[in-house]
Amino acid sequence: MRIPYGYIQSATGEINISQKQADVVRLIYDLYLRGKSLGGIADVLKAQSVPSPTGNLVWAKAAIDKILSNGRYIPSIISEEQF
Repeated sequence: MRIPYGYIQSATGEINISQKQADVVRLIYDLYLRGKSLGGIADVLKAQSVPSPTGNLVWAKAAIDKILSNGRYIPSIISEEQF
């Protein structure tokens, strides 16, 4: 199983929230809910030098869309209302 962006696996195999990545997930949802397009969100992330899940500074729209449509962020990183 691939671990979603925003989570990390500990040495013991436990899945935990990566606070730094979780902040990025929250930012993505916030920007989207304020009306930003996927491209607009990618531009903001690039301007803030936030590395993508693959480590690139350029975020693919598909990566952002995948985060926005992934229910695994509820309720640990984002609220049900935001989703």
